[in-house]
Amino acid sequence: MSIKSGPDSKTIIEQFFDEQFSDTSRFFLYKDKQLLKNGEYATFARHRLQEVRRAFFGGVCFFLLFMLTGISYYFQYSAGAGSEVFQLTVSVLNFIAGIGILFFSTKEYYSIKSSMTLLLILLEEEKSVEGDSIGILET
Repeated sequence: MSIKSGPDSKTIIEQFFDEQFSDTSRFFLYKDKQLLKNGEYATFARHRLQEVRRAFFGGVCFFLLFMLTGISYYFQYSAGAGSEVFQLTVSVLNFIAGIGILFFSTKEYYSIKSSMTLLLILLEEEKSVEGDSIGILET
């Protein structure tokens, strides 16, 4: 009677990265590709969390920029200075662009943050399980 064990955790993680990032791997930096190639998944996850945090704050800054621009054009529209149709159109387009940027940056931030945090938790649990199994065998 033989016991078949499932694929090891490294194989599962590699399959996860192949499935999740097959179409977006061209967007990874060389450093990210090297980390994945060398199997440094925890370092990769921490690096991606830092990058996505910066991108999110950049998205929030662009949101504020578009909103302030939209508000300024709206105030010009309400004051009646210049072409009213142009100012109202630019104001509405700035509001739409700002909300769109905030939506997509938030969506990207939370999707990457949740997957990378899950990966870090899995890697930490794998290390603790490996440590526990050795301790159990010794006793």
